Amino acid sequence: ASLQAYVAGEGGGLLPASGALPDMTADTATYVQLQELYARQARADVAAVAAHAAHIASLESLPSDLAPLAELTRFCKNAPHLAVLRFRSVEEEYAADAPVAAELTRALAADDPSCAI
Repeated sequence: ASLQAYVAGEGGGLLPASGALPDMTADTATYVQLQELYARQARADVAAVAAHAAHIASLESLPSDLAPLAELTRFCKNAPHLAVLRFRSVEEEYAADAPVAAELTRALAADDPSCAI
């Protein structure tokens, strides 16, 4: 929820900066300046996500330090790799009207071992 709040607020629709500098050709001084800029922005983004997390924790009567800064830093760094996977519940999976239920029943009832799913 804190990531969602960040993206909707400070992020302007973007995920937090990871702090990693993309591959490029640059002289050493320019590269170091860019590296410092990326790291500073990543720290600011982590601080904003941490503030959102603390606010959400306080709304839920949870300790404000529920998510340690090191974990939030790692979370923000890896945020671009997050994916939401939606699955059916076990109840939905085994419901009699589930599309695969008839096929499973037929396969389990068959004596033919080559009928494995």
